[in-house]
Amino acid sequence: MESEKHLVTVKDLNIRFSTENGVQTACDNISFFIKKGEILGLVGESGSGKTLTGLSLIGLLPKSAIVESKSYEFFGKELINSDLEYFNESIAELRGKDISIIFQEPMASLNPLITCGKQLIEALLLSENESPKLKALELFETVQLPAETFEKYPHQLSGGQLQRVMIAIAICQNPKLLIADEPTTSLDATIRKDILNLLLELKDKLGFSILFISHDLGAVSYVSDRVLVMKDGKIVERGTTKQILTNAKHEYTQMLLANYPTLSSASFSNTIESEVILSIKDLSISYKNQQWLSFQKPTETKAVKNLDLEVYIGEILGIVGESGSGKSSLGKSIVRLVELQNGAVIFENTNVSQLTDNQFFEYRKEIQIIFQNPMDSLNPRQPIGKGIEEVLLNFKKENASQKAVELLEKVGLTESDFFKYPHEFSGGQRQRICIARALAVNPSILICDECVSALDVSIQQQILDLLKSLQQEFQLTILFISHDLAVVKMISDRIMVMKEGAIVQLGTSNEIFDKPKTDYVQELIDSVPEL
Repeated sequence: MESEKHLVTVKDLNIRFSTENGVQTACDNISFFIKKGEILGLVGESGSGKTLTGLSLIGLLPKSAIVESKSYEFFGKELINSDLEYFNESIAELRGKDISIIFQEPMASLNPLITCGKQLIEALLLSENESPKLKALELFETVQLPAETFEKYPHQLSGGQLQRVMIAIAICQNPKLLIADEPTTSLDATIRKDILNLLLELKDKLGFSILFISHDLGAVSYVSDRVLVMKDGKIVERGTTKQILTNAKHEYTQMLLANYPTLSSASFSNTIESEVILSIKDLSISYKNQQWLSFQKPTETKAVKNLDLEVYIGEILGIVGESGSGKSSLGKSIVRLVELQNGAVIFENTNVSQLTDNQFFEYRKEIQIIFQNPMDSLNPRQPIGKGIEEVLLNFKKENASQKAVELLEKVGLTESDFFKYPHEFSGGQRQRICIARALAVNPSILICDECVSALDVSIQQQILDLLKSLQQEFQLTILFISHDLAVVKMISDRIMVMKEGAIVQLGTSNEIFDKPKTDYVQELIDSVPEL
């Protein structure tokens, strides 16, 4: 098709960076086009070059980037000079007005000290809007936010509301192209679906095109007309969404499809009730919200409300719910990282809340926790092997160095990794390191708090397989906390659904998916995308 019919045409795009190890190619001879009014999906795992491709269209690449292309046309206007270099001034003129962008983390994009309304007005003033406040209120209504959002600060809004504010800012200049870079990755399943539907509605209403960048193949397939698949800086496959999903040719695309968790593909088993290892009785957890003004009384948020639960030896119990449901607070209470308002956590007939410091030290060998972001859990200045060795020495384990190496090998790493630092590993490898460290003291219970939610699908599948194999080898009991119902179904024996601090349903996978007891459980099931 001729480029006049396309909103964007890019030919032979190359992006390189100079490093200590020489020039590294991030994007290698990429060519693509975006039609007027279509949604082009760009899918690939971390490091594939998809975000850099999107940033190149809006001129937001770092200054260290070396960018060359045979052609970059926007609405028929060539933005490449005779030396095949981008005209940065020309792209800057398009930024915000003709081309806008939504990033993955709205809290990192919004100013925490300025109300959402004022931040939207700042964007509107770029076009000398005569009635910016009125226009801002109209935009908030367009993205389905209440009028009071205008006076609220970013920290007073949920993740989904913040992303709607970012969408309002992105569309306020009536752009022709909207670049959506991982706009739903950190959102709960139901909120993610709402944001995707909103983008579809706005695209049809306002007539812009969307470059939808994501490692979430389900989200890409839900909104996109065509899909580009990237790997190692190259486009390895392209086609209509239907062609990619039903007749993928490249083995990498086939791998992404095979590893994507869906309710129809997720396997499960049913627990045979055995001896109870952990009992939670009448548990309540509250957090005080301090007010800005000293004379105002702090408010209280109840995270967990009078919860009762029994966990069996050797089972994997999936705990699922949206943000704010209390699932992470529950997990942290078991290892005494949050204070109980009332109730008890009982491990093998011992009330954990009544343990002395010395007794609790011994108890912590029995229950370990793995968090979502491994970089927050690892010491960046300490070799990873030494970190595992340190745990072993703290609990007076003999042959600590040798056992640390054995643990690294157990989770798929090697002895040569012992003296490497956390930044030298990928996200999936860092999570394996955290798992090895958690296993160092031979725990009875492993709590996994959103430990795969930030990982690419192939890495996510590797971690899930690793957890299942370790559970069988070490006879572990696992509490697997997640907002992703398909992932929970894939690994769990039983599933507990939480909402607003309470259990709304608890049972085997069959009972949860075949006989949902509440509209909320059914809504969670319906929100899981099927490829």
